[in-house]
Amino acid sequence: MNQHELLHQAQEALKLAVPRAQADPSRPAFHFRAPAQRMNDPNGPIFHRGWHHIFYQTNPLTDITRPFGTNFWGHARSRDLVHWEHLPFALIPDHASGEFGCWSGTVGVNGEGNLVLLYTSVPDRQDRGRIPFQQRAAIGDVADRSFRPFDGNPILALDERLRLPGGPVMDPTWRDPFLWVHRGRTFMTVGMGGAEAGSPLFEAADSGLTRWTYRGSMCPVSAECPNFFPLGGYWVYLYSPFDAVEYRIGDFDPDTPSFTELDGGIVDHGCRNWNGFYASNVHATPDGRQILHGWVRGFEEGHGWNGCLALPRELTLDDDLVLRQQPLQELRSLRGPERRVAGLLLDNASQPLPDMAGSQLELRVYMQRLSAESCGIRLRADASGNGGVAIGLSDAGLVVDEQPPVPLADENTELHIFLDRCVVEVFADGGRVAFTRVIRQDLWDTGVAAWSRGGVAVLDQLAGWSMDAANIR
Repeated sequence: MNQHELLHQAQEALKLAVPRAQADPSRPAFHFRAPAQRMNDPNGPIFHRGWHHIFYQTNPLTDITRPFGTNFWGHARSRDLVHWEHLPFALIPDHASGEFGCWSGTVGVNGEGNLVLLYTSVPDRQDRGRIPFQQRAAIGDVADRSFRPFDGNPILALDERLRLPGGPVMDPTWRDPFLWVHRGRTFMTVGMGGAEAGSPLFEAADSGLTRWTYRGSMCPVSAECPNFFPLGGYWVYLYSPFDAVEYRIGDFDPDTPSFTELDGGIVDHGCRNWNGFYASNVHATPDGRQILHGWVRGFEEGHGWNGCLALPRELTLDDDLVLRQQPLQELRSLRGPERRVAGLLLDNASQPLPDMAGSQLELRVYMQRLSAESCGIRLRADASGNGGVAIGLSDAGLVVDEQPPVPLADENTELHIFLDRCVVEVFADGGRVAFTRVIRQDLWDTGVAAWSRGGVAVLDQLAGWSMDAANIR
């Protein structure tokens, strides 16, 4: 099937899926999502020519989560990272060249000032044990709307011994390139390099970003979706090891080359059993903020859509090298009028908060457990304050939707909670802990309740806002 035929097939499938997706009351309203069908990894976020661009993995032919096969690159742009305009597909698999999927990658700016997409080209599933993955490029136009394949593709390919020129043995499924600029030099790493290669470091050999020189292995990590960026005087390495996204803080020497790890941790604790935050990506805003993006997974199939992106998060570093995440400031533009509750005493009880009810909410909650074993807030609760999803504090830490607890430094921490229909995102310990969870898509109650179990707790303060839908068109 040629690209024109594949594009036509995708457009016809979307015509049927878009109305179903738009009519689904469980579909997130202020999280970014594709027009319909399945989406997964965010790719190549970048600010360019006055717009924030986001690219993402999507299969417009189906809303089935797996297998990953005929992946296109979707594309959208935004002025504020809240409201988005969908643009034409950026990449369509080229079956004629043996490419059956355009997998994750990165975006840079070439010497002519145009965007360059660098991505992993994968063969048909039946050939993936025999034909190694390749890294390819596509060059953007001056409007950042259309991308043509680089005539010299692939830009990086393994030989019959699974080696690059001058390089180590690589895993044949090496993938997910990520690019950054440091002191006027442009570097790139590629995920899933394998045991010998670890995280290979490449340096651009031309301003077109189509010729790359292998510089060595910067560290032993071999995982999906690597991201590498400066923050607070250090370098941060994010990666997705088929489990919760991890981060490492350290020093980077491009000439050795080496990344010397000093500390690290978990980015988002909600990634469990194919539910939650995965496949991170990062970009810088014009005012210097580093913004984290990620894929939220764990949705039901059969709704005409599947997947969204997590709310954009601003990243900072503590003095003790702990990564902090705070929701993007611009999200406040979606808030309705503020509602407050304060000084509510709970003795092994659940108290409905009717003024806080809703299915699209932002809540900032400060509770003290006192003698209670646990206490917290319940979302999607019924009129009596029961059912739905509990988010709480206990001796063991933060508990979301009956998942294993996450330890906290402050047992009475403020909980910053977002509910977007069937997606919950929680920030605790001043942003040192994040937890993303897809909840059941058949919960229709909209109640909010405060609760305590096994003793007395007090709801000191609760500020809440209904959240408008983002304009995603």
